[in-house]
Amino acid sequence: MTFVSLRNVHCDIETDELGADEIYVLISMVNLGAQVRIEGVPVPIPSFDVWRYGIFGDFDQGETKAPAFQPFWTAPLTNPDQAIFVVSVIENDNGVPEQYQQVLRVVIPKSLGSSVGESLGVVRSKLAREIGEVLNGIDLGPIPFALDDDHVGTQELRYEAAELQRAAGDVVSKELVFVGDGGRYRLTFDVSPDIFGGIRDRWIALGAGGSPLGRPLSGENPTFDGKGRFVNFAGGVISWHPDTGAHGVWGAIGGRWLQIGREKFGYPVTDEVSSGNGRMNTFKALHLAGKPEAAIFWAPQTGAVEIFGGICAKWKSMGAGGSAIGGPVAPEQDAPGGRIQRFQRGSLFWNRANGQVSQV
Repeated sequence: MTFVSLRNVHCDIETDELGADEIYVLISMVNLGAQVRIEGVPVPIPSFDVWRYGIFGDFDQGETKAPAFQPFWTAPLTNPDQAIFVVSVIENDNGVPEQYQQVLRVVIPKSLGSSVGESLGVVRSKLAREIGEVLNGIDLGPIPFALDDDHVGTQELRYEAAELQRAAGDVVSKELVFVGDGGRYRLTFDVSPDIFGGIRDRWIALGAGGSPLGRPLSGENPTFDGKGRFVNFAGGVISWHPDTGAHGVWGAIGGRWLQIGREKFGYPVTDEVSSGNGRMNTFKALHLAGKPEAAIFWAPQTGAVEIFGGICAKWKSMGAGGSAIGGPVAPEQDAPGGRIQRFQRGSLFWNRANGQVSQV
């Protein structure tokens, strides 16, 4: 499985429109490898659709707008001749973007049908040209509404076989530049590998591209001990181990976890959850004797702070972030006779002699 998606749109120069630009992007996608079954026999019949991203309103020069992760291709893709992607950038004026999508859904099969028997190169170039012509207002047939939006440009997004091979294990980015209607816009697209198994299930459960993790930025990779797997996302990481399953770490907690050793500090055994006036992830150091648990707690007043060992166990037994002493304000440190950690409303001391933890 391969994901192809629009990562962001950057405005180099605004269009000639009065007021702020309102840009949207239409992507005409054709799957040349699609099949339907007729009396049990698979018959190759191309499928197609038109995706829309935006309207990106109040778009000023120098700004970058990023849509939510919503791939317009979610199927295996190793052969660049399997798919056609035609990208159109439009400045919204008085038109209705959904109507433009419907027009392109008429243009695509008409163009493909008139290209039967032609070489693939001709099919591609003709489709891109005819999409651009209809968006420029050139009459290719009856259109039931006025073309009131301004066409910035249309061109094909084309990948080479080597790029798709690289995308089997990493994200491959590609940029297209559109110049028209007085403006200049740069669009960045990502081809990213599928995520699968427990990591994929957790990502979907958290909200997939709409989750705090956002879009995947890598394929699946081994952890430091070779026993687990992880995938990097725009907003964090999902880490999996056979003993803990897959869980997400993101935001300030994820940033701190990466600083202090990530899976060496501990594999996540929970996603981020509410705890008192803050948020918390629980971790387990599976490579250490006893497989001790630890936590990273975040609150606006404290930032993200780690807690581990006996102090962590005691703090959790008291109610964690909802306890009387609140969340930690600094990591554990040495103290005469043991270790101490300061919290919002008190401290916990671990006694080296007897292993007991008490509030001080």
